[in-house]
Amino acid sequence: MVTVLLARRGFDVAVRVAAVLIQAGDVEVVPASDMFLDVMETFGTQRGGNLSFTDAAIVTLARNRDARFVATFDRDFRRVEGVAVVPA
Repeated sequence: MVTVLLARRGFDVAVRVAAVLIQAGDVEVVPASDMFLDVMETFGTQRGGNLSFTDAAIVTLARNRDARFVATFDRDFRRVEGVAVVPA
């Protein structure tokens, strides 16, 4: 849902809607991982708003595991601080 909002309405709308849904008392959010809120943090605080929610999950996982490299052809990862892209 967050990635679709990012693509169709922009970064600010995606972040605002995600925050409202997470904080809403009448909506139950079932995290798929213990890192869900960390991923939301990564997604919401990224510079430029180019990473999808899935990309933010990859960045969060890499950071949590102290991985220095991410193997991808996705150029958006090259702008992420602290993550080196392979192939470069």
